[in-house]
Amino acid sequence: MAEAYAESFQALQLKLRAQGLQQQIRNFSGENHKRFNEWIRDVEKVGILVNADDNRIRILALQTSTGIVADYTLRHIQRYPQCTWNGLKTILQDRFSDMGDAQFALLKKL
Repeated sequence: MAEAYAESFQALQLKLRAQGLQQQIRNFSGENHKRFNEWIRDVEKVGILVNADDNRIRILALQTSTGIVADYTLRHIQRYPQCTWNGLKTILQDRFSDMGDAQFALLKKL
């Protein structure tokens, strides 16, 4: 399992470097919750540009996260290897999104 992640991670890094897209996503550490939505949007945008599947988008999120966000993301992926990107994104939103975000607050009420 770890080897498959490592291979997918390396392939994604090569693809991103070849297209110069790694710089398009600033790392997210969880310290500035207001940057969360920007980070997610950038991860998804780059994922679309490189035609990444669900697994590669999760790895891209892991690659561009640092600190507690990276730890939390890695533990979740290891515990639930079949989780989808949307599932991981929801978990990350619950934990790291700015509670002042109107859309997020509306979703939490539903």
